[in-house]
Amino acid sequence: MIKYDRVEQMIKMTMFDKKHSQELKIAMEYRKQDYISTMKIIAFSVGTLIFLIIYLSFIAAIIYVTKINIHASTIFIFIFLGILIYSLFMFFHLKMTEKNADIVYKKSNEVYNKWKEMMSELDKIYDEEEKTFGSN
Repeated sequence: MIKYDRVEQMIKMTMFDKKHSQELKIAMEYRKQDYISTMKIIAFSVGTLIFLIIYLSFIAAIIYVTKINIHASTIFIFIFLGILIYSLFMFFHLKMTEKNADIVYKKSNEVYNKWKEMMSELDKIYDEEEKTFGSN
């Protein structure tokens, strides 16, 4: 005999899983600190690459437009400014990434807790069925 409560709950869970699969994956596969660290590593790698491309393009454009002679002091100034700007950029970029990853993880954890509640409701339905049909 089909229990419509169970089928209805399973359909709800399937639709919920389909809608929130990415959030569930984050909450199930990562601890909070692991997720934040992973996002910071990715942000560091991508941020460094983007910074290098933009900064080197900027330096090349300055040299091309001004046609300056490059001396050791000019190279030192470019390197010093590059390191300074990179440090500031990375500091703020990683802080923003950490804050964003924390928000995403909290949302994922809320979704996961709701999914666990739905699973516990399904377990209750199964327990009721077992009591009902197990006594026959």
